[in-house]
Amino acid sequence: MGLVLGKSLRLVGSRLRPRPVSQKIEITRRFEERFLPMLFSGRPRPIIDRVFPIIEAEAAHAYVKEDRNIGKVILEVPEDR
Repeated sequence: MGLVLGKSLRLVGSRLRPRPVSQKIEITRRFEERFLPMLFSGRPRPIIDRVFPIIEAEAAHAYVKEDRNIGKVILEVPEDR
C-alpha cells in the first residue's frame, strides 16, 4: 500500500458476487458497450515520459526511483541485438 499511497494512486474495485446474475450480466454488457470499442481501436495510449537506451538502465531505474517521471519510462533495445 505504501507504493500506492506514495504515487497518489487510486484502487477501484467491485464485488459482483453478492449481486443477482441479471445485474452481473447488465454490468458486463454496459462495460462491453462503453469500453471495448475504445480498447479495440487502440485509443487509450500510455503516457511515455522518457526513453532510455538499455545501456542506461541504471539511470532509468534511478529516474523512476526518484519519482521524476510522469508516465512510463521505456528501455530501448537496439534491433540488431
